[in-house]
Amino acid sequence: MIGLDISSTQYLEMTYFIDSLITDYEARLVYYDQQISSLGVDPEQLDDHSFSSSEYDNSSSIDYFYELRKNDKEVIDKMYKLKSYYLNLLSISEFTLYNSADKGTDVDDLNVSGMNLKKLTLRELERSKFSSDLHDSSIQLLTGLVHKCELTLRLMDFDLTRSRLEMSSVISILKTAISDLRGFIFNLRAPSLSDFSLIESIEDYCNYKNKDRKVKVIVKTVGVEDKLSPISKSNLYRICQEAFNNVLAHSEGDRADIIFTFSDDVVKLTVRDNGSGFDDSILSDDRLGKKNFGLLIMKERAEIIGGTFEIRSIDHGTEVNVTVPVFPEDIV
Repeated sequence: MIGLDISSTQYLEMTYFIDSLITDYEARLVYYDQQISSLGVDPEQLDDHSFSSSEYDNSSSIDYFYELRKNDKEVIDKMYKLKSYYLNLLSISEFTLYNSADKGTDVDDLNVSGMNLKKLTLRELERSKFSSDLHDSSIQLLTGLVHKCELTLRLMDFDLTRSRLEMSSVISILKTAISDLRGFIFNLRAPSLSDFSLIESIEDYCNYKNKDRKVKVIVKTVGVEDKLSPISKSNLYRICQEAFNNVLAHSEGDRADIIFTFSDDVVKLTVRDNGSGFDDSILSDDRLGKKNFGLLIMKERAEIIGGTFEIRSIDHGTEVNVTVPVFPEDIV
């Protein structure tokens, strides 16, 4: 199986169908609220259990629209739960490729068409992570845009003020989606490490990702990187990239130290933050394989060039330590 299987496509189509139904029902709620307002009642009062329509002359009409409104809100709640169910199925299906792999295989002893199986595993992990990240961010945003655009089309017939508000929201979501996609492109496009040093490339990446300066980043070096081979440089860049993304996304800290120590034979990378740390149990092989693609990719990258990877929760934050050879043995 490569990429999404047919069931994943069906799950995704089902979420679009449910979004369309939710749009129809939400448009109906807007219509009911307008009718209730025309009867002299604030629709928000209906959500107060102490409200009684008996005080109004047109109580029967109020009760009629109230029941329609109540039933449709219950249907919408159920559809959101159903959508969440299908999104969970979609995530499970996307992760099937890696999770169904034979964990008992000694990947160090196998080669497939001249390519080390560990290298193939790394490639598939990165593809799975990329598809998962896209699904959790840009795809969700764009799906929400479809929902909002459909709602706006229905509102234009009887509520132009609400339509304008929805369009403003659509523009805001579009800007966020564009920003996310630019971030993905920046992540995928490796710098020209032959033109720039590893340290310069890391500093440039950190400055880009940390534009709002939420985290104070300190990059330190011990020794010089002149002897570092291109393959080691490239993998260290990608490992550091992933580690720093984790700091921004999960650490809840306000400082990150990135330290490179260069010697004649090996390079050591340390990425340390002052955040909340993490649960060490996620380092078990089973949990790494199911959720923590980023950690597993860092580990695979280090090992594929003969290095080591270690991550631990410290007193005030998390520390990642990677050691790789300056000139690794030939990579199959």
